[in-house]
Order: sequence, then structure tokens, then C-alpha cells
Amino acid sequence: MDNQPKPTISTPPTSSKPTSPNAEKSKPVFLKKILLVSVVLVITGILVLMIFVVVDHYKHNKVTGFGSLVPIEASITPTGFTPTTISINKGQAVEWSNYDTKPHSIAANPYPADNSLAGFKSLLLNQNQTYSFVFDKPGTYNYHDDLNPFTFKGTIIVK
Repeated sequence: MDNQPKPTISTPPTSSKPTSPNAEKSKPVFLKKILLVSVVLVITGILVLMIFVVVDHYKHNKVTGFGSLVPIEASITPTGFTPTTISINKGQAVEWSNYDTKPHSIAANPYPADNSLAGFKSLLLNQNQTYSFVFDKPGTYNYHDDLNPFTFKGTIIVK
């Protein structure tokens, strides 16, 4: 009975390619690099798209004032208001910036009552200060500078 061969346990053959620790580590690093590059490209694409949308929206609203909460900009210069006539949509604001070295005060007509549009009267604006007013009702609103009422005049047309 002892002449019978004893069963042997064999192990599966191993790969003939030698594996190095660096080869195993390089696969996850390579995948991480691909993932990182992909994420950066997606974020860059989203940012570029957002820039185009914002620039287009800003350009459209700066020129026409169409459907925007962005205020339309007006300037106060030594020679008066620029532009003198502004067309906007109901609910839109106009923001005046004083680029003159002298103070100014924006107010609704008629002078000196300043009462054709309630609330449309700024405090004294020194150089580089701004005043903003939201026009909620359609109509044509004439205004002036309280300190120069006969030379500094403007019109807001609200659609």
C-alpha cells in the first residue's frame, strides 16, 4: 500500500513576465493623470462658455438695455450728462457717475420742485461718486442737475 503515489498539490503557473513594483504603481498614476487632465479640460470649457455668455449678455444689455437688471451707465462731465437721452425697459436702473471735478445733484423735473417722479433725486455727488435709480413705470422722464438746472439736462424713456 505504500507503493501508491501520493497526491501532490500544484500551484498555478505564474506569469512569465516579471512584475516590478514600479509597473504596478504606474497604472494608477497614469489613470489619475488622465482623470486630472479631463477634469481640467471640462472646467476650462465651462469657464470659456460662461465668459462668452456673460460678454454677450453684457454687450446686448449695454447697447439696448433689453431685459436686464444691469444698470445703464451715464456720465456727468464738465459739459453735462452723457448720453443726454437714455432708453430703457421698465424695472431697469440708470447709474450716473460724476466724472466732473465739481459736485452735482440729479433730480426729476421741474426745477426747483423736483417732484415729477417721487424718489428721483440724488444727494450731492462729488467726483467719482455714483447715483442709481430704478425706473418702474413706463414714460418719459426729464431730469436736471440741481446745481446747474438750465445747462445740465437729460431724458429717460422707459418702455
